[in-house]
Amino acid sequence: MSGVAPDSEIVNIKVLDRRGGGSTFTIVQGIENYANPEDLLTYQEIVV
Repeated sequence: MSGVAPDSEIVNIKVLDRRGGGSTFTIVQGIENYANPEDLLTYQEIVV
């Protein structure tokens, strides 16, 4: 793939529940967990 950022990668991060619902917090948390896997929280810790 070529374009503005040819060395970038596209990743799939699941942040919504099975009904497609979620919050801004869960979206941000999912992105942060991908960026910092050593700080990864379990699904049970994220879902209230």
